[in-house]
Amino acid sequence: MNYVHHALIGVGTAGLGLAVAEMLGMPPVPLLTLGMGALIVATGSIATDLDHPKSFISNSIPSHIIRIALAVLAIPILAALAALLTTRDVPAHGCNYPVSFLA
Repeated sequence: MNYVHHALIGVGTAGLGLAVAEMLGMPPVPLLTLGMGALIVATGSIATDLDHPKSFISNSIPSHIIRIALAVLAIPILAALAALLTTRDVPAHGCNYPVSFLA
């Protein structure tokens, strides 16, 4: 598989998730959010090829930029994880049923 296949699988999976959310009655996603999400998913899908020496992403982006980007991307992930682990209840937005973490 090359980077195009990875990107298509990532965006396709995200699209499937949006379709299921719509079937479950969730509110529609704004167009700007949808576009930014597709860009992030496509980039994340291509990033799986970083460890292959002949891949498009590892040959076109300098490694120090990749390391900085991964470090910056880890900050919100760690913050979200910390919030989930320290918050007792998370209010459900757009759902008709309560969502509880660590109850």
